[in-house]
Amino acid sequence: MEVKNKKPTEDKTVFVFAKGSQFNEELFESNNFHAVSKVIDTIMKMNSVDSKRVFFGGDLLDVKLFMTGILNFCYLANNLEINQSYDYNDDEDFDAETDLVIDVIS
Repeated sequence: MEVKNKKPTEDKTVFVFAKGSQFNEELFESNNFHAVSKVIDTIMKMNSVDSKRVFFGGDLLDVKLFMTGILNFCYLANNLEINQSYDYNDDEDFDAETDLVIDVIS
Protein backbone atom coordinates (compact mmCIF):
# COMPACT_ATOMS: atom_id res chain seq x y z
CA MET A 1 0.00 0.00 0.00
CA GLU A 2 1.48 3.34 -1.05
CA VAL A 3 1.42 6.16 1.50
CA LYS A 4 0.50 9.60 0.22
CA ASN A 5 1.61 12.79 1.93
CA LYS A 6 -1.58 14.74 1.49
CA LYS A 7 -4.40 14.36 3.96
CA PRO A 8 -7.66 13.06 2.45
CA THR A 9 -10.59 15.43 2.80
CA GLU A 10 -13.28 12.90 1.90
CA ASP A 11 -15.81 11.69 4.43
CA LYS A 12 -14.71 8.07 3.78
CA THR A 13 -11.42 6.44 2.97
CA VAL A 14 -11.24 2.93 1.55
CA PHE A 15 -8.15 0.73 1.73
CA VAL A 16 -8.20 -2.11 -0.78
CA PHE A 17 -5.60 -4.86 -1.01
CA ALA A 18 -4.61 -6.35 -4.35
CA LYS A 19 -5.48 -10.05 -4.46
CA GLY A 20 -2.63 -12.04 -2.94
CA SER A 21 -0.74 -8.98 -1.73
CA GLN A 22 -1.08 -9.93 1.94
CA PHE A 23 -0.31 -13.63 1.59
CA ASN A 24 2.29 -14.94 4.00
CA GLU A 25 2.72 -18.71 4.45
CA GLU A 26 3.52 -18.39 8.16
CA LEU A 27 0.40 -16.30 8.83
CA PHE A 28 -1.75 -18.52 6.61
CA GLU A 29 -0.83 -21.61 8.65
CA SER A 30 -1.21 -19.89 12.04
CA ASN A 31 -4.01 -20.53 14.52
CA ASN A 32 -4.77 -16.80 14.45
CA PHE A 33 -5.52 -16.93 10.72
CA HIS A 34 -7.84 -19.88 11.25
CA ALA A 35 -9.64 -18.11 14.10
CA VAL A 36 -10.07 -14.89 12.07
CA SER A 37 -11.20 -16.91 9.08
CA LYS A 38 -13.79 -18.69 11.22
CA VAL A 39 -15.11 -15.37 12.58
CA ILE A 40 -15.48 -13.88 9.10
CA ASP A 41 -17.01 -17.08 7.69
CA THR A 42 -19.51 -17.09 10.57
CA ILE A 43 -20.45 -13.44 9.97
CA MET A 44 -20.97 -14.19 6.29
CA LYS A 45 -23.04 -17.32 6.97
CA MET A 46 -25.22 -15.53 9.54
CA ASN A 47 -25.99 -12.88 6.91
CA SER A 48 -26.49 -15.37 4.03
CA VAL A 49 -23.52 -13.95 2.13
CA ASP A 50 -21.66 -16.04 -0.43
CA SER A 51 -18.91 -13.95 -1.97
CA LYS A 52 -15.17 -14.05 -2.58
CA ARG A 53 -14.82 -10.29 -1.99
CA VAL A 54 -15.72 -8.69 1.33
CA PHE A 55 -15.48 -5.13 2.60
CA PHE A 56 -15.88 -4.05 6.21
CA GLY A 57 -16.50 -0.40 6.89
CA GLY A 58 -18.13 2.08 9.15
CA ASP A 59 -17.18 4.62 11.73
CA LEU A 60 -13.45 4.47 12.50
CA LEU A 61 -14.06 3.62 16.16
CA ASP A 62 -16.44 0.80 15.22
CA VAL A 63 -13.88 -0.70 12.81
CA LYS A 64 -11.17 -0.47 15.48
CA LEU A 65 -13.43 -2.20 18.02
CA PHE A 66 -14.40 -4.89 15.50
CA MET A 67 -10.74 -5.67 14.78
CA THR A 68 -9.96 -5.64 18.50
CA GLY A 69 -12.76 -8.15 19.06
CA ILE A 70 -11.23 -10.47 16.49
CA LEU A 71 -7.81 -10.14 18.14
CA ASN A 72 -9.34 -10.89 21.54
CA PHE A 73 -11.03 -13.97 20.08
CA CYS A 74 -7.70 -15.19 18.67
CA TYR A 75 -5.97 -14.59 22.00
CA LEU A 76 -8.71 -16.43 23.87
CA ALA A 77 -8.71 -19.38 21.46
CA ASN A 78 -4.91 -19.70 21.68
CA ASN A 79 -4.88 -19.49 25.47
CA LEU A 80 -7.70 -22.01 25.86
CA GLU A 81 -5.90 -24.44 23.58
CA ILE A 82 -2.54 -24.01 25.32
CA ASN A 83 -3.84 -23.99 28.91
CA GLN A 84 -6.76 -26.38 28.63
CA SER A 85 -5.15 -29.21 30.61
CA TYR A 86 -2.89 -27.32 33.03
CA ASP A 87 -5.78 -26.50 35.35
CA TYR A 88 -6.51 -30.20 35.87
CA ASN A 89 -3.03 -31.72 36.24
CA ASP A 90 -3.68 -32.68 39.88
CA ASP A 91 -7.35 -33.57 39.46
CA GLU A 92 -7.74 -37.37 39.57
CA ASP A 93 -11.17 -37.10 37.92
CA PHE A 94 -9.62 -35.49 34.86
CA ASP A 95 -8.71 -37.90 32.07
CA ALA A 96 -5.93 -36.37 29.96
CA GLU A 97 -6.94 -38.49 26.97
CA THR A 98 -10.26 -36.66 26.70
CA ASP A 99 -8.87 -33.09 26.55
CA LEU A 100 -11.23 -30.55 25.08
CA VAL A 101 -9.82 -29.43 21.74
CA ILE A 102 -10.56 -25.90 20.57
CA ASP A 103 -10.88 -26.38 16.81
CA VAL A 104 -9.91 -23.12 15.12
CA ILE A 105 -8.38 -24.83 12.09
CA SER A 106 -11.45 -26.33 10.41
